[in-house]
Amino acid sequence: MADTRRGMREGKRLLSRRIRAVLAGGLVFGVGATMTLAAWNDSEYGNATFTAGRFDIVGATDGATFSSHPVGTPAALSFSAPFSAMAPGNTTYALFSVRTANPSVAGTLQLSVTSTAGTGLGTYL
Repeated sequence: MADTRRGMREGKRLLSRRIRAVLAGGLVFGVGATMTLAAWNDSEYGNATFTAGRFDIVGATDGATFSSHPVGTPAALSFSAPFSAMAPGNTTYALFSVRTANPSVAGTLQLSVTSTAGTGLGTYL
């Protein structure tokens, strides 16, 4: 029986040594892998400031002097014929040039009429 107990103790010691050896190898491998990853790691950083674009248009009645005409303060137009000549079938016009303000992003212009269903000349515009 003494031999059996001695054999069991030797077996436990051998198993314990093997487990320690595996753990030590794992530790060495883990540290080596970490060091390798650290050697190949590189970080870069940057920053920037972003702002929203601006779109604004200005108009001119003479084609040269452009300014802003907000709601409530429209530009005064000079028509090519007297107001009495404004009737269906008669052509009359007034120059009103439009462009984008500086600085402004590019855009497109589409003219529209507020209401064409009412009275007056709205249906002819």
